[in-house]
Amino acid sequence: MDRNPAPGHAPPAAPDYLPLIARLRERQGPDADAAWLDRELEAAVRSKAVLLVEIEMPDGTARELQLEASGLGGGRLRGRDRAADVERTLPVRSIRSARVIDPSAGSGATATGER
Repeated sequence: MDRNPAPGHAPPAAPDYLPLIARLRERQGPDADAAWLDRELEAAVRSKAVLLVEIEMPDGTARELQLEASGLGGGRLRGRDRAADVERTLPVRSIRSARVIDPSAGSGATATGER
């Protein structure tokens, strides 16, 4: 009696998920990035976080603003600009990225999004 018989067949190969991942990434467009940024901005507003927001100006240049997030609605982010000591309202579609810079003011989570 053979206690260690040779296997009759090879174990099945692991499925190749790379083509599926590539197809899913092709279908992920700017809408997915915009939805992610909206959710992150909503969380920042709820926690009254201080954000470093990079915004695309009408002339195509980028500018960074430090804002204490206070509201989000109608496609606009509202917050107090600490450097200029004024309240600003920014169109969300012009925001390239946003990240929390003052964890003591907010939850400490990172809010990022690329447009």
